[in-house]
Order: sequence, then structure tokens, then C-alpha cells
Amino acid sequence: MNNNYPFSLLLLTTSHKTAPLEVREKFVISKDQLHSLRHKLQSIPTIFESLILNTCNRTEVYCAVTPSFSHSTLMNIFCNHLEIDSTLFQKHSFFLHNKEVIHHLFHVTSGLDSQIVGENEILAQVKDAYLEAKNYNTVGPIFHRLFQKSFQAAKAVRTHTTISLGATSIGSVAAELASRIFGDLSSVRTLLVGTGEVGQITAQALKIRGNHNLTLTNRTFENALPFASKIAATLLPIEELPKTLKNFDIIIACTTCHNWLISGNSLPQSSTNPLFLIDLSVPRNICPTTAFRQNTYLYNLDDLATIANENLKNRRAEFSKCHSILSHKTDILWAYLNPAGSNYPQTSSLKPEVDSSASYS
Repeated sequence: MNNNYPFSLLLLTTSHKTAPLEVREKFVISKDQLHSLRHKLQSIPTIFESLILNTCNRTEVYCAVTPSFSHSTLMNIFCNHLEIDSTLFQKHSFFLHNKEVIHHLFHVTSGLDSQIVGENEILAQVKDAYLEAKNYNTVGPIFHRLFQKSFQAAKAVRTHTTISLGATSIGSVAAELASRIFGDLSSVRTLLVGTGEVGQITAQALKIRGNHNLTLTNRTFENALPFASKIAATLLPIEELPKTLKNFDIIIACTTCHNWLISGNSLPQSSTNPLFLIDLSVPRNICPTTAFRQNTYLYNLDDLATIANENLKNRRAEFSKCHSILSHKTDILWAYLNPAGSNYPQTSSLKPEVDSSASYS
């Protein structure tokens, strides 16, 4: 690649593989923080290009930097700007450089690094992050090629392997869990809090499984009305949530709210009927102490990922095919980019594996 300047690729990453749910929810970037962090990175002369990937299970900052740029500088920028404890963040994050960044990104877009291995939603999330970075003019020729090639790599994996066969979204797993618990869902009273992308996928999955007694609630009533009408669900004003919780058998939360929407105090004091709570939010919306209440059962994202990946051992052969495809494509792109004058080693920084059950690949 003919560049007018030497550069190196740098990635700061934390995800479900390095941080438990109660830690990574502290690293979620709000919309306001995301906007200001982009501008901060863009203002630093030694950072040529940057892209932020911010999902419920991973926070990643991709940068093209001068070869002498220190990864500790990026961590300090991130932690200081978002008021995150740097010691905690360093314990649950790591850095990748140059060829490792390409290899990692290809695995991310292909779903191999996902909490639910082989899922397709992450590809759309990376594409969205790329388009946002384009709109903010934080990506240039290096990242245009890097991310376009990552999308092609994901397509190749899905075309030439069966890694995504049987893989599903977290919303579909939630609906499957509801089916396991109740069997016939036709008369089960379900409340879905939040009608964003995850909420809509979950609601549609419940409908497919016969859950016709479905109620939706959302912070903005008008925004949820079209979707509620589309799937013939009841729409509940969010203000009525506390006094109506006793009316449901299943409550699923999937919002971007940063505080508890449901706690032990808001639930019925006693009930002979079991209540199942499924929290798909990061940060969580359902207080963990609700799990200690009688006849109350609480599941979170990590619980659902364990259920979804029960058949992973049967797909080990497909992992090998995927890795071979992605390694080959990584070598080709790295040879093309070939960052000049890089001082970075080609070995990763220490990668903490606090969630060993999530180390799928």
C-alpha cells in the first residue's frame, strides 16, 4: 500500500472473554460519551484514523497511529475521558498490534469471537460502527480497506463453513429459554421492556413460538407504537410499569437505561406462581438481588450465552476451517498494508481469561 506516512495498527479491547458482566457493564459508552470520545481521538495528531465499536458485549477502539505511539496513551485517554478506573480497565482489557488487529477483527465480524458463536448480529454492528466513523471523518484509506476486507472475510466464512448453522441471536435464545420453561407459550403473560433492536428481535422470536399474550413498554411511547401494532402486541406506558409487574409470568428487559428498572421492592411481595426474569441489558436493568426472592428466577446475558453454546463441541471441526480461511486472508491484507517502521511486537499483550467458559475459539 502506498502511504505517505508510516503507521501502525493498534486496538484496545475488552469483551465477554476478559470481563464478567458486572465489570464490562461499567465500560459501556453512552451516546454522549461516544460522540465526545470520537472528537478527542480525532484531535490527537499522532492518531491518523480511529473507530469505536461499542456493543453490549465488547468495547473496542481501533486506531491507525504513528509507530512511536504508546498504547498506554490510548488507555489513559479512554479511561480519563470516560472516568473509568484505569487499574480495573487494565485488568480486564488488552492491546493488539498490526497483524493481530486484522486477525482479531476478522474473527469479530465472522462471529467467532462472539458470546454466541457464529451469530450474525455482530457483522451489522461493525458495519454500523464503520458508517458512523465515516460520517465523523475518523476513518481514511487504511480503515476503509481494513473494514471492507473484514466484511468480505465474514462472508467467506459463512459461505464456506457451517459455523453459523444453528447459531442464533440473544433475543431468540431468550425466547427459546421461555419455551423450555413454560412449554406452550400461548397463554403465558410476557412483558418486554425496551423495543430497540434486541427488543424487536426478542418480541418476534416470542411471537414465532406462539407467545400471543405479549406486552411491550418503552421509554418513548410513540416510538414503540408502530412496532407494537405490527406484531399485534399490547403497548404499556412506562409510567405504569411498577404497578403492573404482578400481572406477568415472564419479564424481559433490554434497554440502554443505566439504572435498575426492576428491583425486589418493585416486584410483588409474595406469589405462589413462579416469575421468570430475563435481563438482556448491559448495563443490567434488573437488580441481581431479585434472584433471592421466593419463586423468582433471574437469567442474564452470560446465562443465555451458556445455553446457546451447548452444542459447541460438535462444531470444533468448523472452527478449524474458519481459522484457516481467516488466517489466509489476514496474511494477504497484512502483506498489502505492511505498516512501515512499526516498533510494535507481533505478540499480544497479556490476555486475561476471567471467563474461561467464553473462550470458544
